[in-house]
Amino acid sequence: FPTGGRGDLAPTRFPPPDSRLPTPHSPLPVGLLFYRAHYLAGNTAPIDALCAALAERGLSPVPVYVSSLQDPDVQGELLELLKPKDGPNIEVLLNTTSFSVAKLDGGVPNLELWEKLDVPVLQVILSGGTQEAWASQSLGLSPRDIAMNVALPEVDGRIITRAVSFKAAQQRSDALETDVVTYEPRPDRVNFVADLAQHWATLRRTPV
Repeated sequence: FPTGGRGDLAPTRFPPPDSRLPTPHSPLPVGLLFYRAHYLAGNTAPIDALCAALAERGLSPVPVYVSSLQDPDVQGELLELLKPKDGPNIEVLLNTTSFSVAKLDGGVPNLELWEKLDVPVLQVILSGGTQEAWASQSLGLSPRDIAMNVALPEVDGRIITRAVSFKAAQQRSDALETDVVTYEPRPDRVNFVADLAQHWATLRRTPV
């Protein structure tokens, strides 16, 4: 549900399908960030798949879509959602947004968002290419994907995981004379990321 007074631009909780809701009162909530554009386009299959995989592991997914993490107002409202005063804080954050939050113009990176969240941030990649291209290239991901979803997020200190989905033509629109492209999750890589999130969440609860 929208927070703050900026309407559609505010970070918004995205409820998973009823059949994939986690068991209530899970002690290990996990944040999951994705772009509002994916929500508006209906490209949420990878998010649904991640939520289902997290729930299967006893974790409680907290999916939130945002316009951009670069906006300070969005960052403040996001903190209220992921670190609520009247509920448990997330243990791990899965982030599918691209680029970097840190601004290096002044020489000192601005990492206030991640510092206030104070949880491991796992970078999950929604590839802009097809699965066929990924499988056939020696580097896997395209240079564009590597720049936007690996190199720049590492500036923030995010932990890179894997590409969990690829673009695919769902159907042909004769009226628009173009293919309707969607994001299709790859189950084995979704499970890898969910396992990783479970391990990080468990580690945070393990006494030294």
